Amino acid sequence: MTTLDGAGAAACARTALPHLLVALGSGLLAGGAVLTIAYSRARPDLDTSNVVVAVAATLVLLGTALLAPVVAPGAEQRASLRSWPGATGALSAGFVIMQLVDSDPEGTYAGAAAVVLLSVAGHRLVEGPAFVLTGLAGSAAAFAQGVGDAIGTGDGGDTFLAAGLAVACFVTLATAIGWALPATRVVSGVAVGTAGLVVMTGLLYAVLYAGAFYGASVEGDYDGTGDDPYDSSLELTYDNPFVDDTYVLLGCCAALVVVWSVAALVSGHVGFRLLVLAQCVLAVPLGAYAVRADHPTWWGVVVGTVGAIALGAVVLWLRRPRPERPVPYGPPDPADPPVTTVT
Repeated sequence: MTTLDGAGAAACARTALPHLLVALGSGLLAGGAVLTIAYSRARPDLDTSNVVVAVAATLVLLGTALLAPVVAPGAEQRASLRSWPGATGALSAGFVIMQLVDSDPEGTYAGAAAVVLLSVAGHRLVEGPAFVLTGLAGSAAAFAQGVGDAIGTGDGGDTFLAAGLAVACFVTLATAIGWALPATRVVSGVAVGTAGLVVMTGLLYAVLYAGAFYGASVEGDYDGTGDDPYDSSLELTYDNPFVDDTYVLLGCCAALVVVWSVAALVSGHVGFRLLVLAQCVLAVPLGAYAVRADHPTWWGVVVGTVGAIALGAVVLWLRRPRPERPVPYGPPDPADPPVTTVT
């Protein structure tokens, strides 16, 4: 660990200060744009004053990105002024267009398309994580709107099933496509994976509570005769209609674990390993409770055994005998490098 003295710390602060101000200014301008454009539809008539403020903030962000080569002296400063102001300006432009169109789903598609196009254009000017993340955000918005239009907003369990499959497909495709950009493949993969982890956990919570509410309605209809649908606080005897959907969600979680495991092996980045760990920790107990497992002990035994095998394999791998490098027969060739025997 490098320790900076007073002069070194001051020099580091002077170098980092412009980048910090760029991030702070971009965030405040984008926040103001989103705030004002959202309130522009708070009344029946369009509030033009809020629209003007939102458009002005968006133009400042995009204008700063365009003028970066003129006002910034160095390559690093130009990249900083182009990346985050341009990326947040793309997001702000998408929100403005979405609100101005004011038609669902056309507004969402138009705003998402604007974000993606501006992000692609910005990434061609400066390679970095900012435009990749905003491009993923725009693509996710359009994808989510498309899935919503395809499956509707019904009350059935098919909604959870379709949403889980859609999330798993989007995370896999986005990670694979983002891998084509070596400079940002880890950032894009971990970012979209984190979003997928949050959404999948939310879906498991949703299907869990959907089953609980269904059970509450069954208990409300119980007339005191026959078997009580609630035998205990954890075991319910009614037929939960969301069991199959929960198993599909768990299968989607397992597929994401495989995707992140492959990415971790190829890249060696800790972010993918953390995604694998978090998905296992969250999905197993939520899934077991959502399906109202009759024997949760067996769930613990199975997943615990697999985990123990994985850790045991690591120990055996580290303790394996290391073969010695064979010494060639005959006199050594002067042109060959010296051979060192490892003992």
